[in-house]
Amino acid sequence: MQLFVNMAVKDLDRSSKFFTDLGFNLFGMAQGMASVIISEQTQVMLLEEPVFGSFITKEIADSAKSTEAILCLGVENPAAVDALVDKALAAGATPAGVPAAGRPPLPARLRRPRRTPLGGAVPGAADGVNQDAVMSGSVKSADGTLIAYDRLGEGPAVVLVQGAFSDRRHPLMTAIAEGLARWFTVYNYDRRGRGGSGDTQPYAVEREIEDLAAVAGAAGGAAMVFGGSSGAALALEAAAVNPSISKLAVWEPPYHVDDGAPALPPRLRRAARRPGGDGAAG
Repeated sequence: MQLFVNMAVKDLDRSSKFFTDLGFNLFGMAQGMASVIISEQTQVMLLEEPVFGSFITKEIADSAKSTEAILCLGVENPAAVDALVDKALAAGATPAGVPAAGRPPLPARLRRPRRTPLGGAVPGAADGVNQDAVMSGSVKSADGTLIAYDRLGEGPAVVLVQGAFSDRRHPLMTAIAEGLARWFTVYNYDRRGRGGSGDTQPYAVEREIEDLAAVAGAAGGAAMVFGGSSGAALALEAAAVNPSISKLAVWEPPYHVDDGAPALPPRLRRAARRPGGDGAAG
């Protein structure tokens, strides 16, 4: 299971720089939003206030006047706590312990014994894969766009299709690839507009279906496919028109299929009603 913490920000560039100054990697950016990798299980989604507001019905809390949440990061030892706090202060953070109106300051550092993380490992990932055995390559899609991929392992071909805010070097994707490489030849590719792949405009889902077909062609013409999130939606669209996809596994395709599902935010309901506004694989 992964945790995505969504935060409203006034200045996306400044907020993104704050996290990179702390040493975290900025994973991806889109209009009005950015994703920051905290760990393999946790990402912080920075949403400009108008974007954040489109998902809620209440007012956005004013962080200068109120506290909406307390977020804690677990690190290895007290020295790592001190180092992270020092980086945050240098990057412009305001200490939580600054006293207000006669109240005593809160402790700036909270230390707890480190716990064993919950969850399981990807099979085979603990052993790792010899990085010298990872072969990088590229293939041209039907419109001439260059699609970059990594190939590793030996066996029947499996193509991995990541979600919208990801690329082939994301820790989750590399862990899946390494786990499967014990039994399969894994093709872990960058969807167009991400990582080492090109981004020929205009965008269309059909072009991404052609990209996936090109990678399957590089794998020998037939392949199994795994897709996650919007990559799952893309994989389903591709499988409907491409008989070379022999087997299909999907994780959390972003489909709203019946009245029992949670209500969509107003912005997404409006987009879904527009002609051509499905955009599921984008």
